[in-house]
Amino acid sequence: MKDKVCKFGGTSLANREQVEKVIDIVMADDSRRYIVVSAPGKADGEDSKVTDLLINAADEYKSAKYSGSTESAIIDRFFQIYPESEVIKILAEDLEERIRHTGFLNYKDNVTAFGEYAMAKVFASTLKSKGIDARFFDPKDIDFKLNKAGKDAMPDPKCYAEMGKRLGRFSGRVAVIPGFYAYAGNMLWTLPRGGSDTSGAAIARAVNADVYENWSDIDGLTAANPKIVQNPKLISEITYREVRELAYLDFKLQLDSLVPLIGTGIPLRVLNTNNPKGEGTLVVENRIAVDGEIVGVAARKGFIPVNLYKMGMNSEKGFGKDVFVTLDELDIPYEHSPSGIDDLSLIIEEKYLRIPGVLNEFSRRFNERRGPVNVTAGDSLAFLAVAGEGMKREPAIASIRAQNALAKEGIYGKVVDISANHLSFFIGIKPERADDAVRAVYREFFG
Repeated sequence: MKDKVCKFGGTSLANREQVEKVIDIVMADDSRRYIVVSAPGKADGEDSKVTDLLINAADEYKSAKYSGSTESAIIDRFFQIYPESEVIKILAEDLEERIRHTGFLNYKDNVTAFGEYAMAKVFASTLKSKGIDARFFDPKDIDFKLNKAGKDAMPDPKCYAEMGKRLGRFSGRVAVIPGFYAYAGNMLWTLPRGGSDTSGAAIARAVNADVYENWSDIDGLTAANPKIVQNPKLISEITYREVRELAYLDFKLQLDSLVPLIGTGIPLRVLNTNNPKGEGTLVVENRIAVDGEIVGVAARKGFIPVNLYKMGMNSEKGFGKDVFVTLDELDIPYEHSPSGIDDLSLIIEEKYLRIPGVLNEFSRRFNERRGPVNVTAGDSLAFLAVAGEGMKREPAIASIRAQNALAKEGIYGKVVDISANHLSFFIGIKPERADDAVRAVYREFFG
């Protein structure tokens, strides 16, 4: 049996009681040898996530509001988990140094990464205090590299072989590795928020793990948002592709974390630290799906269609390229791009278009390239997403069923976009009916 990589989220490490549960889980299976930790999350509604406290501390220090109280609150969280004064004293000195060295290019990253760094140090020390052979590994120790810094940072695939070699030399019981950050060159940078999921996936890839276990406070992934649908169906098995198509479900799983696993066959299992005997959800490369079956339905508000119209658009070579080059210049991502012969619609998150002047600048630049083009913005939309490997043979049937279910509730799609791989479709609807739409489609397919 190969080794397992386990990532434990913030709620799993929020206090000493939760940490003891994590230790029990790790020690219950000898193959759980590589443990990736997040920063402590909320233990209750009154708590703050340590990462949020670190962001606040960095902002406060660079302003006139700094009192040191946030810094003290951060250290107190770790002291409550592991009340060993010498370890906590060293961590407090480390945090103080990070907060006060504001001149570094990576200042904010260096401060916010402290949560995972300190949790890994504390967790390894806790294991050692129980007589368990544990060792802390900083990402630098295992040559964990990123392809770039910033919001698009991802693990550099070229580092996996060396990571695997270095971790493979460890003969102890538990290797503890902080998530969320790695290195570009010799400088520490963080992954996007939730990046500990991606760290765990990269390590699973590096050691060719038997399985990558992602532990949090949910029993697994569900077919709809439980805040909208009461007791939605637990998904027992889902593919990487289906998870990414259902991004609107806001799974407690960073979607980029799937990228290092694709093509490896390494499955990811989503499990609940508070219910360790549960089966959870298995995320795999391939599965057998029932014809017509969908795996889930979700919706997200906050999109605006930007409509481009030009007679003869379809005969102009490079027209689409110039659309996306212009979006790239303005750092605007897009969700969908349904089109006709002479028109193309770009479905874009509203937050990017609410920046003063940005739509006008897009229109100006694009018209310089391809004008005259009529550029207009439509009304705000929510998008309903429906996905499932079982739709591949007859995707239109699932779409018709969904639209009929919506029509019974008086909900009509303004945009319908069926993916070319027949794995999903998206329906643009009025934002105020988004929750109703999820419930209607869920009832149609799941009863």
